[in-house]
Amino acid sequence: MLSEKEKNKSTIIHIGYPKTGTSWFQSELFPLVDSIQFYRHHDLPGWIFNDLSEIEMNTASQFFDDTDKRIIISDEKFVGNVNNMYDNPAKYKRLFPNAEVIIFIRNQIDKFASNYSHHILMGGTCSISDFLFPKHMTSLFNGQKHKYDGLISSYKSVFGEDHVHTFLFEEFRDDPKGFVKRFGEIFNLSFDPEKIKFNKLVNRRLSLLGFRILRKLNLFTRNLPPYHRKSKIRKDYIFHIPYWNELTSRIIYSMNHMGLLGRKYNTEKLLGGKNIQFLTEYFAESNRNLIQIHGLKKIKEYNYPL
Repeated sequence: MLSEKEKNKSTIIHIGYPKTGTSWFQSELFPLVDSIQFYRHHDLPGWIFNDLSEIEMNTASQFFDDTDKRIIISDEKFVGNVNNMYDNPAKYKRLFPNAEVIIFIRNQIDKFASNYSHHILMGGTCSISDFLFPKHMTSLFNGQKHKYDGLISSYKSVFGEDHVHTFLFEEFRDDPKGFVKRFGEIFNLSFDPEKIKFNKLVNRRLSLLGFRILRKLNLFTRNLPPYHRKSKIRKDYIFHIPYWNELTSRIIYSMNHMGLLGRKYNTEKLLGGKNIQFLTEYFAESNRNLIQIHGLKKIKEYNYPL
């Protein structure tokens, strides 16, 4: 637990993960916190995502010392990728030596289903198996990044056990009002709970019909999420119509969110039995470490792969 002095002066770095409610915190909670300087992705200088050796520390100090307020920074991009995710803790410690680090995790099976839904919304056309295994059937796309135990251990080794705070997305999802109240108390954040819009909490996963319609419509766009453009995830298209994906995904998402296209696609049916078995075996050891090393026993309640 933080001391009162630490609560009032520490910088808060919320590093994600993506698809764990980060956008909601960035748009609906942090802007309402009293007496803080809040930075989200578009407020941050580009150099903050460079390697530590490429950052001019005087420039960094001047940028973040330009306020007397307590700082909150939230950007899921801070997690990094498989090439730099274990190097980032030392960089953030150098930039923010008194920081409290916030990490949200999510059941990997549910998260990959959500990631695939987002992929289709952003222009994808591939099957779930091609999405999970773009190279070959034993190499999971972005799998190492989602072995949470290693990332948490890296941050704890740099910032210290008491300054790294791991939360389960599922606890936030199931009781958002209660979670936010406890969250505010932990970090001594003052805000008016009546102004918080909890109705904007959930990005509804596509329904089966929504998936089928968008995969067909996406044959007329070459769009993909920026990160997926660099991967070998299959993308088919007949020809490209400018702004087609932006328009069609917005229409389908709105209809889907209103329930006009049916219920959200069941995780088990979306992923398939073989893929779920692979994901379970792939993440089991890492998740057991979450319990044994990091004390996150509640992941059992939310059926994390074990």
